[in-house]
Amino acid sequence: YTSIRNIKSKSVEHLKELRKAGYNYLYIGLETGDDELLEYMCKGYTAEDEYRELKKLEDAGMDYNALLVMGLGGRDNYKDSACATVKLLNRFKPDKIFITSTAIEENTLLAERVNSGEFQLATERDLIKEELMLLEKLEMNDDCLYFGSHPHNLIGVTDYFINRDVMVSQIRQKAAEIDAEKPGLLDQSLSRGHL
Repeated sequence: YTSIRNIKSKSVEHLKELRKAGYNYLYIGLETGDDELLEYMCKGYTAEDEYRELKKLEDAGMDYNALLVMGLGGRDNYKDSACATVKLLNRFKPDKIFITSTAIEENTLLAERVNSGEFQLATERDLIKEELMLLEKLEMNDDCLYFGSHPHNLIGVTDYFINRDVMVSQIRQKAAEIDAEKPGLLDQSLSRGHL
């Protein structure tokens, strides 16, 4: 596991040496490709950094897996994050995509922002819309694994991109079932904490 911050200090030559030594398939917590959200969430890097560092990995012949977080934009604010993330991943295609939903840990800056009302958590419907937007717009290789079955995700789907339409259909079907069986649930923000 690594971060864009860790890659910054490495040259392409150093990364090539690491690749020759057997280091590959890095798991990178990108979270989002949205610059404003990266700053708001105090990630310590920008979208420009993501592009530059992923280019270095590409030049070094290293593969990576993307770890993404839905809901970072808060309530009704998922489109910019999804679009920026799609643009980034379509340029630098990961081997696997792991996706989870925003969780609030106690005694963190984000928890303070939620408690003060500055940040409103995304609703379950927002998270579903964001995930569908990602799945529908990402142009991944057929053998790219999409892992959306994290325990923080209300609707879990996992499959290869060759079956993207199946995943989209499963999410839509499950959301319709939830709307029918538990009206109003998808318009709430469910609590997610430490696992």
